[in-house]
Amino acid sequence: HVLTLVIHHIASDLWAWVVLLREFGALYAGFTAGKPAALRALAIQYADYAVWERSWLGSPAIEKQLAYWKQKLAGASTLLDLPTDHPRPAAMSFRGALVRHSLPAAVVDALKQLSRREDATLFMTLLAAFKVLIFRLTQQSDVIVGVPTAGRTHPQTEGLIGLFVNTLAVRNDLSDDPAFHLLLHDVKTATVEALSHQDLPFDKLIEELRPARTPGYLPLVQVMFTLQAAVNHDVHLPGLSATPLDVDPGTARFDLTLVAEQKTDRLDLVLEYSTDLFEPATVRRMLGQFQTLLEGIVADSRQRISQLPILPAAERHQLLVEWNRTHVDFPIDSGLHQLFEAQAALYPQREALVAGSRRLTYRELNERADRLACHLRKLGVARETRVAVFLTRDVEMVITLLAILKAGGAYVAMDPAYPLERLAFILQDSCAAIVATQRSLLPALPPSSGKIVVVDELPASSRDVDSMLRVPTAANDRDLAYVIYTSGSTGRPKGVAIEHRNAVAFVRWAETVF
Repeated sequence: HVLTLVIHHIASDLWAWVVLLREFGALYAGFTAGKPAALRALAIQYADYAVWERSWLGSPAIEKQLAYWKQKLAGASTLLDLPTDHPRPAAMSFRGALVRHSLPAAVVDALKQLSRREDATLFMTLLAAFKVLIFRLTQQSDVIVGVPTAGRTHPQTEGLIGLFVNTLAVRNDLSDDPAFHLLLHDVKTATVEALSHQDLPFDKLIEELRPARTPGYLPLVQVMFTLQAAVNHDVHLPGLSATPLDVDPGTARFDLTLVAEQKTDRLDLVLEYSTDLFEPATVRRMLGQFQTLLEGIVADSRQRISQLPILPAAERHQLLVEWNRTHVDFPIDSGLHQLFEAQAALYPQREALVAGSRRLTYRELNERADRLACHLRKLGVARETRVAVFLTRDVEMVITLLAILKAGGAYVAMDPAYPLERLAFILQDSCAAIVATQRSLLPALPPSSGKIVVVDELPASSRDVDSMLRVPTAANDRDLAYVIYTSGSTGRPKGVAIEHRNAVAFVRWAETVF
């Protein structure tokens, strides 16, 4: 048999769940024995607590706690820019999943020893380490992590079923790159202070602070951490053996919530994550990084947090060795166009270019590029002469690119979809001597001091290919092949100059990968 009990979180928390199981067992035992259950009488009901809390929120006592939190969170960076696998949606769906990981016993024992040496609790040590992980993932030094607290500060509330849990925003500044043991002391101080001001409900704090709301982000806190002591979920039912079942609810209230569960013989990590943002493999990698970080901390807690290891051995080898095997053999002193010419000599009749209904073989493409290269040579194109290409993506564009390289020049890419201001900047900044375009795009071309070549108005054939084209271009692998401009994220686009050797090496490498 499976007994499923569903209680809305607004009416219960983990502590209440333990109370409920204990009382359920007592009631079942009394029922089966035909005797009244001996439940302890409650001093108050949850409704009494609610009345007290409402009264407290309207009293002067709240102002002291509110003043602390306003001072503590003044000027805080309220958004964590976590590296996500998917773009953050404008509206959170709260869909989530769980990934579990067990820490080795040796690491757990070493963490407990470190905590005792530094006069801290295991919770504080793990929280400090989690803040280091967030810092290393985001490079943000102002780190706020939400910490849930039981909220049962009065003895009369310990036996009640209801929601008492509250969220504390524990803030630390990591900008000085402190040694871990110093950060641990700061986290200890921040935690103790937060716990001494835990009576202010989190929703009341948000109401008072009024942080700027950003679509897709929860206000103030986006990641949570908690350490759960070993909880006895056993239900003692006469004549029955009952075992609790772990259920993944498929939800996530925050971007990330790290739960450290203390077992009798180990420490389990459970990372709840938003499936809108992260893939399972990424979350598993985060847990691996957290374990590596903890191992580095117990090995030497005097290390600065930026120097602590974070990559597991396998991931470090993949990053530094496997993904860095980029050596390829490629022809020295060969240009991009010469690679094409060699291919055209081998397979002249094979189809080389398809654009809609238009098709060219290698021979046809090579010959048409030769004719245009002759024309460009006559216009003065020589080694590294920059020729702007303002064409739609069609047959003429490919012919033009090849022709520029054959003539010895370097092309400058200009997308007709670019804003007029960007096009004008590229023309001026690149000092393009010639602009290759087509008749339909002339009205969109900014003024230019370079010669204009309308490629779709040139004769399709000529009596012969100019003899000057037969003379090998005095180019080498260090000559400029093309210039491509950045997106302009800094406010000013920058031209990136690519030499033939760069492009040829990339082509040869791509052949091995794709």
